[in-house]
Amino acid sequence: MIMSNFINESERHAELYGAYTYEQSTALEIVQENIAHKNNHTPILGLLQEHNISDEEIHWLERTGRITRTISIR
Repeated sequence: MIMSNFINESERHAELYGAYTYEQSTALEIVQENIAHKNNHTPILGLLQEHNISDEEIHWLERTGRITRTISIR
């Protein structure tokens, strides 16, 4: 399966008009709260998973640039 960083038409519409799904709104709220509190000690991916945010919404957050995964090399 090929993954794309491009958003589809429904995602573009949501971005333009703020018409997010309930799941996307919840995920955005968690991310924005984490940023507002500058809570760098709690990994955002773990926080999203604690709130039962699906991988699909996490991938959407990554594609739209709201979160990034950091890769540590040991």
